Amino acid sequence: MSIMRFVETRGAVLIGGRSRRMGTPKHLLPKGEVTWIEHIVSTLQSCLPQVILVGDGCLPRPLSGLIRLDDLPNRPGPLGGMLAAMHWKPDSDWVFAACDLPLITPAAVSWLLDQPTPGVLAVMPQLPGAASPEPLLAYYSCRCRIPLENCTAPVQLLDTKLVRTPVPPPNLAQAWININTPEQAALLQQNCA
Repeated sequence: MSIMRFVETRGAVLIGGRSRRMGTPKHLLPKGEVTWIEHIVSTLQSCLPQVILVGDGCLPRPLSGLIRLDDLPNRPGPLGGMLAAMHWKPDSDWVFAACDLPLITPAAVSWLLDQPTPGVLAVMPQLPGAASPEPLLAYYSCRCRIPLENCTAPVQLLDTKLVRTPVPPPNLAQAWININTPEQAALLQQNCA
């Protein structure tokens, strides 16, 4: 007799990057009446039972009640935040999102959550024309924590052959577009007005 174990999937938004190209903290930029980080958190909360923040940086008051973790020290890039969350709740699967994805939608998150198959460690969507799959706004099984600890970047998991890289439907693909420059942010703001 086998016992099936239910694994809960949580969400984490990684904040605190330097925002060199933007010149200001990206997660605090406006998207309509809210900040990018508020929009990203709200979108993830519509699909997941719990969403946390990982990293440092100022937060809007409405998010002050969320659990917030520090990045693991000596881990470059997003790995410090991802591994902090995975150590905090080691029996959870995770959807990790960057703070510069203001076009994220509930439909895109739902599509991502439908992609894992038995035995898969991670799902990193592959955008058409992109050189490599997207490591953020991606799904990571709790079983990939140890392999991630041996990586310097999440895309190194691709070497395990246990990562799915599906292409998002065209109507959802914009959710994975990160906004990095003031020009991109201005264009986004014009399109949202």
